[in-house]
Amino acid sequence: MYDTMLRVRISQDILEAYDLVRDNYDLTQSDLVRMAPLLLTLLVEKSFETKRGQVDEEIKKYESNLDEGQLEKLRNTLKALKLSFSPPEFTDYLRIFADNLKKKSTVNPNDIVAGKDGLPNYRIFPEKPNLRLAEEDCLKKVAEEVARKVPDNNKRNIPKNPTHTNPIPDEYWLDMLVKASDELGSKLNPNQMNILRKWFSKVVHNKDNTEWALTAAAKVVADYVREKGDKIYRDSYIPPEYDGVLLTQARSLLGRYLTATQKEEVRELLKKEFNRERN
Repeated sequence: MYDTMLRVRISQDILEAYDLVRDNYDLTQSDLVRMAPLLLTLLVEKSFETKRGQVDEEIKKYESNLDEGQLEKLRNTLKALKLSFSPPEFTDYLRIFADNLKKKSTVNPNDIVAGKDGLPNYRIFPEKPNLRLAEEDCLKKVAEEVARKVPDNNKRNIPKNPTHTNPIPDEYWLDMLVKASDELGSKLNPNQMNILRKWFSKVVHNKDNTEWALTAAAKVVADYVREKGDKIYRDSYIPPEYDGVLLTQARSLLGRYLTATQKEEVRELLKKEFNRERN
């Protein structure tokens, strides 16, 4: 086994697609890298198989007009043209493949479009819900995201008990204010600012945010499940469409990949949200 880093430039959309696949199917980053060559080979060969059928159909049109030698020559010429990898043709094949899927909520064929190089630009899991966190959790999420930007050698400049008279440096404070205002859709009041300050400082100074992240994820996904008219109890199986949303939300709030133990913990927290209602 080798530890390696694949140094490739990818867009934010593709990075998010990796996260969606990993979380929806409970895979690791290593799993995705490991399986990519196999899955691409299978898809390309399947597209070639479709092309072979098209060649046979075209040959039939000329069977009555050409002798066997001419037919064989034509067959070889057409196969040479057809059975080479063509990015635009492969993108067309993927669109047809997606159209044959019964579950369009996973991959919609209209979301697969050839890019400048002919390879597909795409969107997966297009019906990913837009979850709305509770106000305090929303503020904490913003503070978490900005706190992760603080380099270790600058943490000593962040006050442990920040106030408006003992402020957080502007480069972080102003960033938080803008992001939080955008999230809430309004200017922040003093109490909301205080939540931002305290949580930002706690995260910077190494407060473990695991319990909060998993609990907040379970609460917001529970609301989403209720909106769909469903319920999930302790003895229930969490459907994949909800499980993927739950793990994605938890990873986003935690700011890192979930361990197997954390995945099970957040699943139990989601069930507890509904068990309270049952009792």
